Amino acid sequence: MPAKTLNEPPFIRTDALDDSRLEESRDRVLNADFSASAHTPQQEYGFIDHIPGEPAIPLAESEEFLQRELATPILDELYNVLHIFARKLGSNIDALHGQNFKGRRIIPVENPRFHLVRQEKSIFIKPIPVCLLNYDFWTQYLASDLHIPTGTLHESDCYRANVLGFLRSYSHLIQHQSDLRIAKEHGLIPEDITWAR
Repeated sequence: MPAKTLNEPPFIRTDALDDSRLEESRDRVLNADFSASAHTPQQEYGFIDHIPGEPAIPLAESEEFLQRELATPILDELYNVLHIFARKLGSNIDALHGQNFKGRRIIPVENPRFHLVRQEKSIFIKPIPVCLLNYDFWTQYLASDLHIPTGTLHESDCYRANVLGFLRSYSHLIQHQSDLRIAKEHGLIPEDITWAR
């Protein structure tokens, strides 16, 4: 398997946990050769014109959605001095079963500023937006721009960094099948995700 480049999604299309096809990817699919198939591309893929998992938000508002759902400007500003207050390693993020073991109540919270914030016997966790599990969404809205001058940060690169950091936190939260069950019980991930997929 060839090495991934920076502008590719962190998973291949067949591993995407949400397989919705975005309206904006329609041209690429329609130009493909479907002569061997009895289905038309529209029947096969069921294109959507909204953000996956967010039927009321059109694709045209994807940047605003990513900003609202994942931006952490205060944390970004403090990044270079965070080591004074906490370790940058993920080893201090307990898996969900560990949160339960420590007597912490898991509270879903939509504001990204509170993701993984602990308060006495509670921990706040932002659910994963479905669009982050969609291959087309990654290719269209989270691809890195490799042709920009050094030192210039493109908007999609900022979103991509936020998304990768957010998903990294979930790699610590969900480490076992029991963690997956806990995540589903609290609405942190879509119900149809299985341990095998």
